[in-house]
Amino acid sequence: MTRRRRTTSPERMELPLECEKLLRRPGTRRDVRREVDAADLGLTDADVSGTTVGDDPLVLDVVVESTSGEALTATGTVSVPWRADCRRCLEEVSGTAVAEVREVFESVPTEGETYLLADRTIDLGPLVRDAALLSLPTAVVCSEDCLGPEPERFPATPEGVAGAVAVDADADGDDGERLGDPRWAVLDQLKGD
Repeated sequence: MTRRRRTTSPERMELPLECEKLLRRPGTRRDVRREVDAADLGLTDADVSGTTVGDDPLVLDVVVESTSGEALTATGTVSVPWRADCRRCLEEVSGTAVAEVREVFESVPTEGETYLLADRTIDLGPLVRDAALLSLPTAVVCSEDCLGPEPERFPATPEGVAGAVAVDADADGDDGERLGDPRWAVLDQLKGD
């Protein structure tokens, strides 16, 4: 691992959008496309990669529409380039997640369901932050058949574990007794009589 793992994310990401004209005429729309620097946005297993030269940025691409004089909707996508370490071999893996969004902004928001419309302005930052964090992968592997850094000593697949147990039993010369994975040996002390 060559990079510092993110364990927190910024509480405030601000992307204000003035909506006075939209609110005056219900049914009107406005296309919004923003490239966002999300340098500190991430989870413990993955983080947003649009932070260095050559990386793709996090992209918000939505249509904001007035549904009434007091509410707006934002419909579209948030494209989230991410990077993480494979949980088996620890090699860096990257990709892009696309989160579809359809959110409502209103002057009296319902907590956890809608976003705030204040002073004829909406802040798209919380929408982007929520969509990005929810779309990041949580258990990344570079490929489904990744065997890990030392597949013979520490197999990463159920089939590999069974094979490793059999190999250890044969290597010891004990015909009837099989040795288990040494990482679980401490649990053998918990077996009751």
